[in-house]
Amino acid sequence: FHDSYPHPIKDKEVQVDIGHLKARIGFAIEDKDVINLIQKTGSKVSGSGNKVSVVPPKYRSDLNIAEDYLEEVARLKGYEHIAD
Repeated sequence: FHDSYPHPIKDKEVQVDIGHLKARIGFAIEDKDVINLIQKTGSKVSGSGNKVSVVPPKYRSDLNIAEDYLEEVARLKGYEHIAD
């Protein structure tokens, strides 16, 4: 049995600025925790420093821009950590 897909889905790469994400998220969080939470979405993270490249899994069509990862980090950490 051979399965072929005439138009394979290409990996998309999203540039995420960790400093920008942390400044906008509404609670204190360490860089390593941001990376760990992004990886929990099934995404692959590469690079180091303040800006990283993130490749979401093919089944997460909702992860297209850096702000999508801001939302995911907030959701996974817990909205209760956001200051009023």
